[in-house]
Amino acid sequence: MGYYCTDPKFRSLEFLHFPDEELLSFIRRNFFNPNALWAKDNPFLHLILANEFYSSFERLIDLIPERINPNLCDGEAFGRKSLLILLCLLPPSDSVALKFIELYKHRLDLNYQDKTGKTALHYAIILGRYKLASCLVELGASLDIIDENGYIPEEYVQCPVAVVASTLKSIDIDPARDINASRNKLSDHFNRPLQLQGIQLPQVKSMIQHVFADKDLVLVKYIEGQEGICNTFVGDNCVETYRNMQKFAVEIASNYNISLKKIFVCEPLKEDELFKFKEVLVNLNQTLSGISIYEQCVEGHKKLQKLFEMIASERSLYSNNN
Repeated sequence: MGYYCTDPKFRSLEFLHFPDEELLSFIRRNFFNPNALWAKDNPFLHLILANEFYSSFERLIDLIPERINPNLCDGEAFGRKSLLILLCLLPPSDSVALKFIELYKHRLDLNYQDKTGKTALHYAIILGRYKLASCLVELGASLDIIDENGYIPEEYVQCPVAVVASTLKSIDIDPARDINASRNKLSDHFNRPLQLQGIQLPQVKSMIQHVFADKDLVLVKYIEGQEGICNTFVGDNCVETYRNMQKFAVEIASNYNISLKKIFVCEPLKEDELFKFKEVLVNLNQTLSGISIYEQCVEGHKKLQKLFEMIASERSLYSNNN
């Protein structure tokens, strides 16, 4: 059997939006296997988690829990990470991760180590995931497993900024991203990738306010999306963005052997589209918290410090009584 990314039935992921009964019928009719590979080294379940399709993942564990291998791991190219590790790595997914753990707690390999020797507990602590770390400890996750750097989980409670940032970036999470943001980067009202001054901006409250305050902002559609090749890209009307988009379009045209003229267009968005985009920014500004994912991690470390102080105290008391 080939990879799901090459199968017309699966590659669009549209079936994930079917109502429950229709989705179950689709699964049975097409012999869908949630543990199968989407692409080399990348299982389907890992794909939807890494792309933060949490509701789709949750529906699958609700509808077909018995068909899912809770200890499924991705391949060498992605670090041999288990589903549990991936859930501990993705910051906005506490409720989904806890639900997954509760559902499969009697089958989960809590002490599985990925390519770097880290367990789910290592990652939960690095990212300050207090609820997840507490849950894993309560279920019996080992506190003594050493990773390739020679550290046990507890030693990451006060880890440097660089460790937190590199861990988040390893799964394509921007540390500066707002905790309430739905994705890393700012996009326009059609969720098209957006570049301003030639760069993609993180979903940060201060950045949203800055863009919203620019009354002279004019957006241009630079790259016309082609199915299976690229998205539609928009950006501001400036030289830096034009040059960056042109370079990107040339790479796309070369890689896919298509005409540059077919995809590289420079069409200013209509006034009503710009107005809608401004409305999106207003709503987004109200949604975002002003707290970054990195700041949330640091706050979690403070709670974890107290947790391990309590564990140390209990160990000492037990030792004295014996």
